[in-house]
Amino acid sequence: HSNKSHHSKVVFDPGESASEERSVRRAALEASLRDVLFQIIKFVNEKKDHVPSISEGVIYFPCEITIPRSLYSGLGLDEFYVTVLAK
Repeated sequence: HSNKSHHSKVVFDPGESASEERSVRRAALEASLRDVLFQIIKFVNEKKDHVPSISEGVIYFPCEITIPRSLYSGLGLDEFYVTVLAK
């Protein structure tokens, strides 16, 4: 029996850390986007009384929702745009 201590080596993989960081940022972005979309849906549903009803066929009203860079740049994304086609 020897007095040598047995230590396990801890290997640090910077790629793994970066991957975890990206996953955390992505999850935060998804949660933020989900919250914003639900706020938009709630607002639209509350304010739709003045919109005339559509009687025949499907008509699309294209609109673009642009999220300012200041909101997403902290999440490490270079560009982020959402285009919504509402029926």
